[in-house]
Amino acid sequence: MKKFFCLICVCYITFSVFSQNEDALFLSLDSCRNLAIKNNSKSKIADLQLDKIKFEKKAYFAEFFPKISANGMYLLTSATMNYNTRFDLSNTSLPGIIDNLPITIPPQYSGYLDMIYKSIGFDLDITIKPNNTFLVGAQFEQPIFWGGKIITANRMAKMTLQLAEINKNRSNSEIIAKTDEAYWLLVKATNLLEIAKNANEILLFLSKEVDNGIELGMISTNDKMKINSKISESELNIRQAENGIKLASMNLCHTIGINMLSEINPTDTLSENFPNSLSTQQPDVSIRPEFSLLNKQLEIQKQQINLVRADFLPQLGVTGGYNYINGLKLNDEKLFDSGSFMALFSLKIPLFNGLKGYNKINSAKVELKIAEMQTQDNINLLQLEMQKSYNSLDEAFFAIQVQKKETKQAEENFRICKDRHELGFDSMATLLEAQALLYQAQSKFIETKTNFKIAESEYLKVTNGF
Repeated sequence: MKKFFCLICVCYITFSVFSQNEDALFLSLDSCRNLAIKNNSKSKIADLQLDKIKFEKKAYFAEFFPKISANGMYLLTSATMNYNTRFDLSNTSLPGIIDNLPITIPPQYSGYLDMIYKSIGFDLDITIKPNNTFLVGAQFEQPIFWGGKIITANRMAKMTLQLAEINKNRSNSEIIAKTDEAYWLLVKATNLLEIAKNANEILLFLSKEVDNGIELGMISTNDKMKINSKISESELNIRQAENGIKLASMNLCHTIGINMLSEINPTDTLSENFPNSLSTQQPDVSIRPEFSLLNKQLEIQKQQINLVRADFLPQLGVTGGYNYINGLKLNDEKLFDSGSFMALFSLKIPLFNGLKGYNKINSAKVELKIAEMQTQDNINLLQLEMQKSYNSLDEAFFAIQVQKKETKQAEENFRICKDRHELGFDSMATLLEAQALLYQAQSKFIETKTNFKIAESEYLKVTNGF
């Protein structure tokens, strides 16, 4: 039973370790970038905004085509209109039109004609039935010249689409820079855990030597207390590094859009791809997507003047249609059963509007001047940002060179102190101090390399290097 129980425990532990390895994700920096662009909500929003502007551009283009509509009307009613009267001409005189006839009427017969005319009388009986009357038709409206408003609106829509595409590329660059920062912070936390464990192993090894020295009466218990204090600090450093890995991993998971409880093992290291020197040649600000954004916005502002001017220019259009009407009976005889075509040309020429158009156009021109000044100011800020980013990269690169020397010196110092301690020339306190300096130098070296990676990514973002 004991053997069987032990076998079950071994199988459970093996399965647990296997499951943990299966759940762990081994990701490189490039794979994290791709996941971030694919899953990041900011990137998805940029894609949706781009789709929205594409639809709006198509909607503006549709203004070139005629608007066609259909209409219909059907009247169902029981109402009728009756008109009944009698016309009697006995009290009226012979119309003067008789005198204009192309024949000559003898005077002796005019009396007879007048008597016949006055004896005329008749009844008029009219019944109108509008029931079952219907009208169907189709109309179209086609603008011919609308002051250039339709053409200008389409140009602005095209520029807005280009603006959205540039903004999407800039958004991707920001996502990549943010992903790089989260990735290198996870690598930093992993490296800090590694050196913290190495330092703890060294201290545990020294602690055994101290125990042996105490048993032989060669080392005082005071050294034991000192090394125990250093071991406690080392264990705290390990715990902090472990918590740092958890937090950095969750941050990276959130950035790349996966389950925040996923375990990520970075495959890239901080010791890779460090340049020997930095280029002193500063890139041109025109390569930045923000520069293109500012210029496109300025072009749209220029088109705004044409859009305002279009409201005060002549407008020409045509409206046409075909209607068919059936119904409306008069004394049971249908009056309408036919169709007709209609075309109407309309022309509107503004003559005087109290100088409203003049002032509106001048106002748009002033807005353009303001936009030009703001654009130049923003371009200067872009140049300043690029210089600031380069300075941060240069300082981070210099810090790596300095800290690399300090780390080598700390390693050499610890080696010498360890050898001298084994020979009895240095005390345990000196060796522990050398070990603390080594741990501090290694931690700072990891931090400087991380800062360089982050600064490099930020510099690539502001110089359109991705």
